Order: sequence, then C-alpha cells, then structure tokens
Amino acid sequence: MKYKVMICDDEPLEREVLSMIINEADLPIEVICDAKNGNDAINKAKEFQPDIIFMDVKMPGIDGIAAAKEIITFLPDVKLIIITAYDEFAYLREALKLGIIEYLLKPVTPEEVKRVARRVIEIFENEKLNKEKEEKIRNIMQNMGKIIKTGIFAGKILGCVFEEEIADMEIKYLGIQSLPNSILIIVPENETQSKEIIHNKYAVYHAIEKITREHSDIFVLALGEKIVIGFNGNKYNRYELAIKLKEEVELNTGIITTVGISDVGEFNNLKELFEETDEMVKLGKFFLGEGSIIRKEDIEVLLKSRSLSLRTKRKQEEMIKFLELGDNGKALQLLKEVVGEILTTTKNNLLECQINLIEIMMRIVKTIREVGIPAGEEGRIFQFCFSHLQKLMRVQNYKGITLWATSFLEEIGDIFAVARSNENNIIERVVKYINENFEKEIRLKELSQAIYLNPEYFSRLFKKEVGCTFAEYLTRTRIEAAKNYLVNPSLTISEIAKKVGYRDANYFSKVFKKVVGISPTEFRELNSFKVPKSL
Repeated sequence: MKYKVMICDDEPLEREVLSMIINEADLPIEVICDAKNGNDAINKAKEFQPDIIFMDVKMPGIDGIAAAKEIITFLPDVKLIIITAYDEFAYLREALKLGIIEYLLKPVTPEEVKRVARRVIEIFENEKLNKEKEEKIRNIMQNMGKIIKTGIFAGKILGCVFEEEIADMEIKYLGIQSLPNSILIIVPENETQSKEIIHNKYAVYHAIEKITREHSDIFVLALGEKIVIGFNGNKYNRYELAIKLKEEVELNTGIITTVGISDVGEFNNLKELFEETDEMVKLGKFFLGEGSIIRKEDIEVLLKSRSLSLRTKRKQEEMIKFLELGDNGKALQLLKEVVGEILTTTKNNLLECQINLIEIMMRIVKTIREVGIPAGEEGRIFQFCFSHLQKLMRVQNYKGITLWATSFLEEIGDIFAVARSNENNIIERVVKYINENFEKEIRLKELSQAIYLNPEYFSRLFKKEVGCTFAEYLTRTRIEAAKNYLVNPSLTISEIAKKVGYRDANYFSKVFKKVVGISPTEFRELNSFKVPKSL
C-alpha cells in the first residue's frame, strides 16, 4: 500500500522537482496530483483525498495556511508538510498551531524531503498499529462486554474505587452513549424455601436481560435477592420503565415483584442512590406489602404523620431519661400516655400510630448506641428490633398496642441495665488511661470513638461520674504531675511541659498559672526545698 501525496506550489518547476524526488525515493508514497494555488488545493483535496500534502505557504489568492485550515475540516487525518522560506516564520508559527507535522525550507533538497517523508510514514504506521490495537481491544471488550459492563456498574453500586480514565475508556469501547444516573431495584416475591428464592431471582434476572438486551445503556446486576437496574433517568421515563419491566417480568415468569425507583442523580453517586432506594424498598414492602411500585414521594407521604404536640415530644424525652436511670415503671407510664396522645392526634389512625411508635423505638435504640453497646449485644439488639417491629405491625387495636408497649419496655429496660453497668467500667478505664498517659496527645473525639461512645454523650457521662469535664480532668492531672517535676531543679520548664503533654512551654505556663494561681517559675521558687514524689 502506498500513501497518496498532493503537492501544492504556485511554481511549476518546484512542483515538478518535488514530485520527482518523492517518486524516486523508494518509499511507500506516490504523487497523485498537484495544485497551483490554495483554492486549487482545496478542490483537489476533496477530489483525490490525499494522505500527505506538501503545501507552499506563500501563493496568490488563498495562501497555504488558509488552504490547510479548510482542508483539515474535511480531511482531519491528513498529514500536512509546509514549504516555506526563511523570511516567512510568522506563517510558520500559524502553521504549527494547526498541528502541521513538518516544514521544509526552500530550496528543498532530496535528503530533507526523504527525511520528512520517512517521519510521516512512521507516524502513519504507528497510527495504524494503534488502530489495530484499539480494534482488537474493542473486539475483546465486545465479547466480554456483558462482564465488563456488569463490573463497572457493580463497582459504582458497591462504591469500589477505580481509575476514572480506565472506566471511561471501557465505556467508550462498549459503545455506551449515556451513563446510568438512576436505579430500579426489583425484588421477587418469595414465600418459601431458599431454592425457590434462587430460582425466582434468576428467572426475573433473565427476563429483564431479555427485555433490555437491545439497550446498551441499561445495566442489569443480580445482587443478593434483588435485581438492580441502572439507566439514564433523563433518557428513560423512570416510572414507565418500572411499570414495563414489572408487567413483562410477571407476564413471562408469573413471579410477583416489588420495584423501587430512585431519584435522578449522577453516575458517580450511584452508591448513594442504591442505598437510598434499597432502604425505600424495605420500607415500602413493610408498609405497603409486596408487589408495589415504590417511589421516594410515596414513602415521604407514608411517613408524613401529623405533627405531634410539644408536650408529647417532651414526654418521649422524659421516658428515655427514665429508661437511662432504670425507672422502667415511670417509663412505661409515659409511653402509654404518649400512645394515647398519638392516637388522639392521628384520630385513631392505627398505621400513623405504628409509624410514630417505630420512630420512638428507633430513637430509644439510638440512645442505647450512644450509651455504648457492650460486646456481644449487637446481635441481641438487632433481633430485638426485628422482633418488635413484626409484633407492632400485627397489632390491630389500642389494647394490642398497650401490650406491645409493655413487652417492649421490659426488654429494652434490661438492655439499658446492661449498658449502664458497662458505662461505669468505661469511665474507670478512661480515668486510668488518662492517669497513665497524660503526657500523650489525648483528644476527646478519638477517645470516645475508641470506646464506641457518642462524643457528646461521653462528655455528659464523664462529668456525671467524675464530677468535672474531660478537659478539666486531663488538665488537672497534667498540672499535678508538673508540680512534682518542678521541685526537681535539673529539669527546665520546657522539658517539664513536654513531659506532661504540652508542646509549647509558653502555653503550658499560661495553663499552669490559670490553674495554680502562680507561674511555674514562682511555684518552683516556693517549693524548691521539697522532695519530689516518685513519678
């Protein structure tokens, strides 16, 4: 294969000489046409579609630069070589902006023409190799398209970190035009054994795959017991797509499905969309039953119960405080009062009452988590929540709610009792840690995280048990240690500051004076005769 060359120069002799050099160069190139000016070059380029153009810069009418700009618009892969003279570097700068491959200075020599031609041929060969590689990759990826496509989608759903450039390249090779920014979660109805669950899931999965096969921009993933579908919510109507898939699946498989529809988001926040929609499906199945199509607005309407009075909310907070203190009797009395007020507020709407009680239950469980769940109790609390949720949703009347409340309070009271006994041990361990490690950098936030307590709750608990705040106790411990060090004249103030956890000696001196009433130096002078305690 020979590359096609066009020569454009207003001098016939220049065209003839250049043509002769190229055709006798023993290279895979041949001159197929020449042009005498810029306008002629544009027309010949359209007609002959050359691969390489040798273009003189200065010509009458349309010059070489203007002609090159026009030719590039319809032959973007053409390789342009500019022919110029020493006094035309302004043209050369403009040519370089166009991405010109090479330039030759007049008068041209055979050696220079051959050198430039070899470089252009090398560029063509490299481009050809790259295209072949891309084509091979494209073919491989098309064969593996389903696996790669699923992997990209699963990675985004599960929050895996991978190179965006690689993902973009893979998507490009797969020919996917629009990326998913919305999600459907389809859950098959399962009533019996695990074998049926697996069968139903894959029956639904294959049905969805068949329906969406012609749409390269719809992603399908089997994840646990659910099928997750990703698509562009700006291209497809989310609700119409959900209805279509649900109807087609149920028609082809006979399996009832629950479908959750996400908001329209972004490709890079699919994990958040998935988690939000997954929670939405769980709530929807719980309150609306299986076989529903669930949207965010449906859940918001469902959970939008009438506003409770400030008095009722205060009673909820008091009830939680009584539970923390271990007074289950008063807590139960308050819960019954709260139930009565909720029923009155909701005009005896049982569902709204149940929703409010679920919120109260979650608030109590959150308090337990703030208090600190002892090792081994997480499983018990999960089972506790699940069991009482099921019991609550089976309740049909006020008496049933009262019985549920009594049972709930008795068991939650036991869990609080375990948590309270754990609190005392925790504070004792924290105090011991401060006494033994006061010279280290100790922060309340990191310490509370290490003992699995909410920082605000930990602060309140520490003050309640110790009688002062965490910061006050740490400061007091450090200053007491500093007093013992100060009676040792061999230690400088700076050394003592570091020994008791202060990097800045000036700051240490300010804190010392604030706590003791005098500076470290004054304290040393007053107590220099005393023997230090062992440290």
